Amino acid sequence: MNILSQRVLKNLIAFLFVGASSAQAQNLFFRGLLTADAQECRSLYNPQTPGYNTNLVAHWKMDGAAGVITNGATLSSGFTGGPTATATISSNSLSYTASGIINQGITANGTSADYISAGTPAALANLSAATWMMWIKVTAGSAIKLFYKSDNNSSNGYFLLIDSDRKLKFAKVHNGSNLQNFSSPLASAYFSNSWHQIVVTWNGTSTGTGAKLYMDGKELVYDVADPRFDTSSGNGSYVQNGTSGFASDATSPFILLGSPASTTTNPAAGAFSGTMDEFAVWNRVLNSTEIEKLYRHQKCN
Repeated sequence: MNILSQRVLKNLIAFLFVGASSAQAQNLFFRGLLTADAQECRSLYNPQTPGYNTNLVAHWKMDGAAGVITNGATLSSGFTGGPTATATISSNSLSYTASGIINQGITANGTSADYISAGTPAALANLSAATWMMWIKVTAGSAIKLFYKSDNNSSNGYFLLIDSDRKLKFAKVHNGSNLQNFSSPLASAYFSNSWHQIVVTWNGTSTGTGAKLYMDGKELVYDVADPRFDTSSGNGSYVQNGTSGFASDATSPFILLGSPASTTTNPAAGAFSGTMDEFAVWNRVLNSTEIEKLYRHQKCN
């Protein structure tokens, strides 16, 4: 485009946006050209993503200098006053990688004794409703935990895992039967070492449908036309109501990565293996529109 054409375009844009400067008008115009799948790489606190810090109770960016994470290392909070997390390391199996979804991420190889715990901050205790979000890059194989806060699946807390059958499985632990929501088997292509956003919401009730699973901005509702599912396995989703109520989880630590001895009995899943990034927790249910927008804002790599 020659200089004259550029000036004409600038003036046209400024005309369309009366009262805005030429630079402001261009910004508005080109922002409007963004498609639904535009890669925007925005953080939770970017001015263009208002509302995502509302009821945000924990956020770990998982950024750090590339290399092995040492015993006792601290993961800082993504916002002032938020909970930090601490690494317990015995075999140097956790490391910062330069290729996170946004900036760096943390890579693990499934070593149970190397784990990262946020401990028992009040902000994460006895959530009356919640949304958990993370980005992961894994390869399908044995069952792995994605996060865990429970008294070993006895009466309190919750956990999320990818089972060996490639189902996402969330449980809110009850004194009787657990509330459970399992997705249908996911296509192996979605666990072929590529980045995906995982989100779980829970509305605070004991009703199984009160928990929802999302991948890449869309709820996991079985559809043979949805490429996220392994249609050869059919609809293997499962929902169960919780019974007999649940106890306080205030004394159960929140585990982001790994599987310390206190969490190895139930559920029968191993420590995380792959790369994780941008872990966040809200004490409210994000709606489907918010989750889809959040996926678009953070989809970078």
